[in-house]
Amino acid sequence: MFAANALFLLAAAGLVVLGLFSAPILRGMYALFPSLSAEAAMLLFNALYYLLFMAIPVWLYSRRRPECLPALRLNPLSFRATVVLVLTAFAGVMVVTVLSYFWTLLLEWLGCDTSYAQMTIPTSTRGLTLYVFSSCVLPGICEEFLFRGMILSAWERRGGRKAMLYSAVLFMLLHGSVQGIPSQLLLGVVIAFLVTACDSIYAGMIYHTAHNAIVLLINFAMLRFNSISGEMLQESAAMQADISEMAMLALEFFYQFGLFAALMYLFKHRMTRRNVSLAQDTGVKTSAAELVVLLSGIVTTLVLYAEDILLMLGILS
Repeated sequence: MFAANALFLLAAAGLVVLGLFSAPILRGMYALFPSLSAEAAMLLFNALYYLLFMAIPVWLYSRRRPECLPALRLNPLSFRATVVLVLTAFAGVMVVTVLSYFWTLLLEWLGCDTSYAQMTIPTSTRGLTLYVFSSCVLPGICEEFLFRGMILSAWERRGGRKAMLYSAVLFMLLHGSVQGIPSQLLLGVVIAFLVTACDSIYAGMIYHTAHNAIVLLINFAMLRFNSISGEMLQESAAMQADISEMAMLALEFFYQFGLFAALMYLFKHRMTRRNVSLAQDTGVKTSAAELVVLLSGIVTTLVLYAEDILLMLGILS
């Protein structure tokens, strides 16, 4: 538990540190590679974060403590399971999209400005390829090793359901986005369940990567086919919120939720068929050292949320 909490703290501290020094780091990249595109610079910057503050620390710890390797669930997946995971991700994206839409409406009704947080979409096929690696593959692999590898397994001593919830909360906190709270929390719970049901961390990597890629590709396609100019794809949600559109979104949500629930049931059935059960609470108490490290990581992520709230309120620009 201490190691998992320490790795979470390291990942959170890495976000804060790289955020503070992002400008000089990017200037250094452009000085070394004058012809570097914005998408390539983002890929290098994200690779720097994910490798230094997630992947390499987890790898070093697992090498030092090989008895912890089974906790990473490095078990292979069948081709059939992979296909079903991608299909589940398609349905899951629709559910998350509608959920995020209504959450954004609520934030804007409360007077928050959410326009600054809109997704930046590449305008070229080459840029899209780089973005797939930057925002889909890297987080889909590295975040899974941390959250559904180290953290989920560590928290399973408190019970399987608690482990899914706690790992999802920490996953949400690390993203530091008020606008993304419901979608990231739901995504964290879903991926934790899939990793447990399939007894394989690769299930989380496939679903996570597919989820991010589907969101990116949908937005890229809308940008292309609708000839939307500029980097920001979506207009303010408040400007789109008429009754008919909300009714259609509600219908779409229930349809996609039904499909998503059916696919999740398949994984639950797979779990039962293969006698994979949720871990039971062993009654182990959290030590003072573990709690201090965990709270330090949470407080560090709250710095990101504080900045995000100030941006939403227009105090920062």
